[in-house]
Amino acid sequence: MVVAVFVLCIALGSTIVSAARRIPAFVLALNLWALVAVLLVLYRLLPLFPYGAHVIRSLFRDVEPAFHLYHITLVVALLCLIGPAVILSGATLPLLFHRLRDQAADLGAVAGRLYSWNTAGSLFGAVLGGYLLLFWLDLDQVYRIALRFAGADPRHELRQQEDLSKQEMVDVKSRLNRMDVRSRQGPWTTTTLKLIGTNPGKLAAELAESIGMEKKPFKTNVRKLKELGLTESLKIGYRLSPRGKAVFKGLVHRS
Repeated sequence: MVVAVFVLCIALGSTIVSAARRIPAFVLALNLWALVAVLLVLYRLLPLFPYGAHVIRSLFRDVEPAFHLYHITLVVALLCLIGPAVILSGATLPLLFHRLRDQAADLGAVAGRLYSWNTAGSLFGAVLGGYLLLFWLDLDQVYRIALRFAGADPRHELRQQEDLSKQEMVDVKSRLNRMDVRSRQGPWTTTTLKLIGTNPGKLAAELAESIGMEKKPFKTNVRKLKELGLTESLKIGYRLSPRGKAVFKGLVHRS
């Protein structure tokens, strides 16, 4: 792909020069100085190339398989990045021919030598530049990742169990009690279940503030209850699962 962009831009530069009817003498010098300036800019931008490549990748991260669209985007990005420098390089040889047309008696031999060096230089630059860009853009490694459905989240089925046996209720209460005992902030499980049960869909930050807690440790506590199948996450906030309602009812009756 990189080599193709090089060849395309070289051909484009030559075509632009050949389409011009009259070319002032200063254009050759201007072209060379412009090429030097563009190369200096590219040199300064080199450290940003890998980041730019990852930005392009991230654009297609959540898109359905888009192999062709992804590579078309890469080609366009390469054209914008290295296109100006390579187009100017492609224009250099035709400009030299134009400059030598009225000055060299043996123009045919001169043209042959120029074309030989230009072809060798273009091939070397395209291959070498292509491989260097692969590493600079971090495109030297390709990974194929396969995914398969491993089954439904077991917590989903657990959350729907609202008819708990006496032993299951004892086990859940025992685990909640151990959480309370180990907590540095004191007993929290019943309070958190009650808070979520009376405020479904409320922001976690607001729930935490209402009991004088920071948002992060509050969400950590809720995740512990979720592992037991007692709570469910909503787009905003939480709610008690059928299992959570049954357990909370048992806790209230016990107290």
